[in-house]
Amino acid sequence: MRVLLIGVAVLGLAGNALAADLPWLRGSSVEESPVPTGGWTGFYGGVQAGGSIGSADFTSGAERGRVTGLAAGILGNDPATARLEHDFQVSQLLRVGKADTTGSHYGGFIGFNTGWDEGILGFEINYNFTSLGMTSANSIHGTFLTSDKFSDTITLSTASTVLLRDYATFRGRAGWEIGRFLPYVFAGFAAARADVSRSVTAMTTGIDAAPPPAIPRPPFSVGPTTASEIRENAFGFGYAAGIGVDVMLASNLFMRAEWEYIGLGKFQDQTVHLSNVRAALGMKF
Repeated sequence: MRVLLIGVAVLGLAGNALAADLPWLRGSSVEESPVPTGGWTGFYGGVQAGGSIGSADFTSGAERGRVTGLAAGILGNDPATARLEHDFQVSQLLRVGKADTTGSHYGGFIGFNTGWDEGILGFEINYNFTSLGMTSANSIHGTFLTSDKFSDTITLSTASTVLLRDYATFRGRAGWEIGRFLPYVFAGFAAARADVSRSVTAMTTGIDAAPPPAIPRPPFSVGPTTASEIRENAFGFGYAAGIGVDVMLASNLFMRAEWEYIGLGKFQDQTVHLSNVRAALGMKF
């Protein structure tokens, strides 16, 4: 009997130990791994890429003045110049409008976060390469009967272009930590570099409009003659704002989705606006 009691006691202790090691034997479920937040504070950096919609406005009076100046330089002392200006108002008609384009960008970012409970505040520098070309063009023409009864036609064509090369933003961020997610908003200062150009091309053609017995004049054409103005590495400054979300993948690795709007001041006399969407992969240091 004593041996039997000792055996029962040993089996009971062994069962308790086994149940402690194997939780499903005691009716409990296996616990899931904790969410890998690791905290959002401190320094971080990463790489990014995305798409852009760019628009440029060439309608300023200063831009029109530059284009008109190029046209006057081509026409020079041509007697039709004054007539063209009077009848067709070159300064009003020889203008360009707005232009839109789409393209891609890629670059990187680096920043620093501080936290108060679930609130996150930070500062970030973003830099991106791109190649967004925005061009607007227009043309006018006038036909004149010369004093010797010949008909001359002057055609002026103009084009203005901004080619955006790269841009950077310096922005403050405010976010709210929700587990592994960090939704945020940002706003700040933007700077960009672009190549700016404008050109005017003039073409003059003539036909004989005089009735007999006037001596006929063969048809002719002069040109095209082009005057252009190019400024490489022009800088524009403005603002940036947008929203995004960071998602922690591991204690020091996160991914990002973001929308950004940038308004840039004048590259000489043009204004540029960008709407960007991007994805990024970052690391906490």
